[in-house]
Amino acid sequence: MRTRQGDFTGFIQWNREEGVGNDKLDGHTADGELSLRFDTIRSIARRSRDSSLVTLLDGREIVLAGTREVGHGNRGMYVDDRRYGRVLISWNAFQRVDFSPGGSGPVYGDFPPGRALTGSVTTHAGGRLTGRLVYDLDESEPTETLDAHPRAWTTPSPSA
Repeated sequence: MRTRQGDFTGFIQWNREEGVGNDKLDGHTADGELSLRFDTIRSIARRSRDSSLVTLLDGREIVLAGTREVGHGNRGMYVDDRRYGRVLISWNAFQRVDFSPGGSGPVYGDFPPGRALTGSVTTHAGGRLTGRLVYDLDESEPTETLDAHPRAWTTPSPSA
């Protein structure tokens, strides 16, 4: 993906939600509404504040406008770039994206196991506490807990 700040390469999530071949890019042409599957698109280039030039794999070029997906209402595109992690590209920074076959994304085993977060906290009184930081107790361990509001608890009936 080409932006005013540089180029990014990786898996893309268009408008923060479309990300696979059978997802569709929606817009309006001079002939009416059009939905294009992402796996038929070679590139998308920002044409104006409110439109994009879409080049299909067969070489046809189509101007799409009139929806938030192809204009200023676009909520941004995520690029999972190996150098930086997940990068959010705003519509204003976006210039062009060229698609290529990507294969599969990372799998669970590609990520190292987590480790405890440590740090220091300074209190209002000026004291300093150093050690393990836990923001949410059930996220501090590799196991999960079931969170429920006490009003949701019920007492089993004696026949249960």
